[in-house]
Amino acid sequence: MNRLRDTPCPDTVAIAQSEAERIIDGRLAELGGKIERGVRLAEIRDTRGPRVTAVLEGPSAELETA
Repeated sequence: MNRLRDTPCPDTVAIAQSEAERIIDGRLAELGGKIERGVRLAEIRDTRGPRVTAVLEGPSAELETA
């Protein structure tokens, strides 16, 4: 990490992953969102437009398109 001298933020900060997740979860909740654990991105479909379609697989193998 000693090679970061020429960057705008040359210092590093280390926190536990659990603490980072707590901070992210809290901020996301403030913005009206939530993390869905046990859901994986199964597929991304390119619609050739400004958006893509994501296929999500839930813990019981149910599929959801977003």
